[in-house]
Amino acid sequence: MTANAKTVSVYGTDGLQNYPSNIIDFPTADKTLATLKAQFALAGHQVHEGSNDDFIVTRWGMSRYCAGLDELRRFARVLGVRHG
Repeated sequence: MTANAKTVSVYGTDGLQNYPSNIIDFPTADKTLATLKAQFALAGHQVHEGSNDDFIVTRWGMSRYCAGLDELRRFARVLGVRHG
């Protein structure tokens, strides 16, 4: 370190130096699910989460069971729901 070098610190970050930088980010799977549920909602469908990582998609009194996130994505593709 040179004599002119300065240490920069940001308020409220003390103690975080030992953690990976993404520890405060939401897990990627949660972001993916939230985005997919929002896109279903924009298309007029509701997505209900089950207790076994499964889903039920409803619209107009009809429902479709999806056993997992991959199946939910496939159903979105069938419906033409835009998703990433």
